[in-house]
Amino acid sequence: MSTYMILGVLAIVSILLVIYALWPSGGEEDEAIKRRMAGRRTQGNLGEIRKQAKESMARRVVDSVAPIAVRPAQQDAEQMSKLRQKLANAGYRDEGAATAFLASKTIVAVLVGIAAAAYVWAKGMPLVNAAGITMIAAGMGFLAPNLWLSTAVQ
Repeated sequence: MSTYMILGVLAIVSILLVIYALWPSGGEEDEAIKRRMAGRRTQGNLGEIRKQAKESMARRVVDSVAPIAVRPAQQDAEQMSKLRQKLANAGYRDEGAATAFLASKTIVAVLVGIAAAAYVWAKGMPLVNAAGITMIAAGMGFLAPNLWLSTAVQ
């Protein structure tokens, strides 16, 4: 029971730390944004600077997260070509379809893993069993988009 209590406390602390990191600060934020964005095109209009900052932040997040899912598959060009062909046969001919498919594999695996962890925690299973079930569920979540793609092609 104490292991679950420790895990619960750690989860709560991590959530609070994320909220604290995202919490807006006082009036110093405007000056900090102006200092960081000094090299950008517009320097006087704070609204335009914020808009550019949000766009560049979103671009940086996508550029940093997408390679995690895409890079292993792109190492083998033949495998990537087969994936694009399967997606085209399923009706997804967009240029970013392969990237979206690989990202969906990661997202589904994480979500199914979280759901499995919540289920085993609610059932009060021993830690070893809970870890095994969670890992198996996450693996099945990682493979689920492949199953969907194979049925969509047929």
